[in-house]
Amino acid sequence: MAAPAAKPRPQKNPLIIAPASGEVTAINGAVGDAPELVNADPYGEGWLIRVRLSDPAELDALMDEPAYRAYLASNG
Repeated sequence: MAAPAAKPRPQKNPLIIAPASGEVTAINGAVGDAPELVNADPYGEGWLIRVRLSDPAELDALMDEPAYRAYLASNG
């Protein structure tokens, strides 16, 4: 019988490609044990990381949820 696959260990300073710069201040370890949380409750228990933004003004160029949904609807 094969040994169970080992869980990957998080890197100390992983590279994250994101539309805003900042520092990761928390990682939700619960998602590692129950990845279905990301789909089941993305705005609650399924969060992935918390970030302290370097420049909050970077968010001004991003779409909010209603704008993104409208974009998806028109660009199907």
